[in-house]
Amino acid sequence: MWLRYGVSADGALISIEDVPKGKTAVKCPYCQGALTAKKGTVKEHHFAHTTQTCRSVERPYKELPILPLYDIFNLDLSEKEIEQLKGLWREYGAKNYGIPQYVVPARFIYQELLQESQHFGYQRYEFTPLGKIPLGVLSLRKFNEVQHPLLLQKLSELEQKAERAKLLGLSTFSELFTDSQIYRAHLRRIFLHTLYFLRIEADGQILYKIGITTRAVEERVKEVQGDLRSHFTNIKIEVLGTWSHRGNVEKYFKYRYRNFHYPLGHLTEYFTFKDENALVVLRDLERMKPQE
Repeated sequence: MWLRYGVSADGALISIEDVPKGKTAVKCPYCQGALTAKKGTVKEHHFAHTTQTCRSVERPYKELPILPLYDIFNLDLSEKEIEQLKGLWREYGAKNYGIPQYVVPARFIYQELLQESQHFGYQRYEFTPLGKIPLGVLSLRKFNEVQHPLLLQKLSELEQKAERAKLLGLSTFSELFTDSQIYRAHLRRIFLHTLYFLRIEADGQILYKIGITTRAVEERVKEVQGDLRSHFTNIKIEVLGTWSHRGNVEKYFKYRYRNFHYPLGHLTEYFTFKDENALVVLRDLERMKPQE
């Protein structure tokens, strides 16, 4: 796991996105060690210990406070299992056919990727909303309906673990409490963001961009124009829509529409859609329920 938050001198949690790269004044929230901000163009931006990494941050991946379905959508499935899931979708799911039990791996049922269903009077299996996420075929509205309860459930679990450790006087309390605080800070941060969708005419080419911001979208549009100046001369940008408190959706959008991704140097948020596909994508966004 990448450490995304450090602690300032006054005890506030500071996101990696709010500091310049290089050595920082913030400390590790677990061990109070000095941190360096790693902000390159390949790996995800993160804090690294300036000296030796502490034990808390070196814990196994699954024990760290990550947001469910925020940036990992393979649900811990192996490449072989992903291919199996894709095969079942092509053969049965996409055609709305019931899946015979003899071709269903038991793990897919255990992980709630598939569920029993009646198909013309026969006992079959079908994809659950969770099972459609690794394939990127679940709509954005349905994705929110799956992810949102998981986000809150994870927060509750982390807080309960810390509370139990405190009541029992366990030495793990400080680490568990920090876990819950980092998770809460990350959760709060993504829901403070507004999701935006742009249509861009650049030297006669039509591009689309998904992104998030905590500022006025007009400010972000000016920055986007600046980013594009190194690639294009004539640029016109239209804001197709904005969705408040939907920062959690951006990465799933990129995953769902990854086949339409248009690379521009290190920029990863641009897509090319035919006009009819762009309307489908916009409708996918517009069907999301308002987020309080």
